[in-house]
Amino acid sequence: MRKIVRRVKDERGVILVWTGVVLGALVAFAGLATDVPYLYVARRQAQTAADAGSIAGAYGLFVSETQAVTEGKVIAGRTPVMGQLLASAQVDVFVESSSDSVRDQVRCLAYRDLAHNNPLPLFLLPVLQLFGRDRTTADVSATATARLVNSCSSGCFKPWLPPDKWIDANGNGQFDQGIDTYIPPGQPGATGYKYPEDQGVQITLKVGSPNDAPMPSVFLPIDFPALNRGNPITGASAYENNIATCGSKSFLDIGDQVQVEPGDMKGPTKHGVETLINQDPTASWDTACNCLKSPLGVNSPRLVRIPFSDPRDAYISGRTSRIVANVGGVFLESIQPNGDVIGRYTWVPSMGGASNPSCSLVRLVQLVR
Repeated sequence: MRKIVRRVKDERGVILVWTGVVLGALVAFAGLATDVPYLYVARRQAQTAADAGSIAGAYGLFVSETQAVTEGKVIAGRTPVMGQLLASAQVDVFVESSSDSVRDQVRCLAYRDLAHNNPLPLFLLPVLQLFGRDRTTADVSATATARLVNSCSSGCFKPWLPPDKWIDANGNGQFDQGIDTYIPPGQPGATGYKYPEDQGVQITLKVGSPNDAPMPSVFLPIDFPALNRGNPITGASAYENNIATCGSKSFLDIGDQVQVEPGDMKGPTKHGVETLINQDPTASWDTACNCLKSPLGVNSPRLVRIPFSDPRDAYISGRTSRIVANVGGVFLESIQPNGDVIGRYTWVPSMGGASNPSCSLVRLVQLVR
């Protein structure tokens, strides 16, 4: 009997042991339910900061590598991670090469960790230090890379060919040989449209009034495909469809030879533009921020690609041809009662196409992470 009683007394402490085990498990599960989601949100916010920094840095590359690093750090530092803004020392920005020779991308790293003196405090998981854990904070970091991509060639161009920007010395709106100056893209001192310098500039994409036409029957419409890529399809129906949709034959590149579609084409222009605008009817250009306001953002179908002609080349009436001197993006803003089609110069995501090395200065930014 004594042996039996002794065994019972020896087992009395088991309950305390199991209570400790269960309590530790409960604390661990509670920590998983609170701290782990908290760390997940912190990681996402750090990723947002890194994304913003890399994109800003890539735009800074339009100016210089120094500007890229500065802009990346500033913009990443404006994005709070769990309520705390990142100091300059807590953001790293590097200019790198996507190929063997071109330094065309920016990598941004955002930190909230012990090594950078801003770790994230934990809530319940530190209790586990009673069971051997000695950390009361956690580390998170994120990295993102944004790259400059060639936008000099792309699909989904719209069938208008306005003149590229030049220095209008006498301000009469017409290019005067010997007085005005035009320097094509890729050459020092280029005067043509480029981002971000010309962000928000209004451009008449298609002329509606005969009084404003550069020559009789020339209202700036063109046909697709380019003459050097196939046989252009003429007529009002094809022209209207090229405005309203994004056809596979609408690829253009600098140096392409395009055929002019003569006539004012007011009806097809109006129908095509209205069809396109109705795909994002509430989009508008906000002059306060000089930017597009659209529920679709950069996916708005009203962000389109436009070729530009060399203003030095004289216009000739009829179904003639002209050379594409530059390309760029515009927000299709409106069609006026007189038939003028108005756009705002801006950056537009490239939709593919062969690159042209002569147009290396016209680029877009792509987040590649």
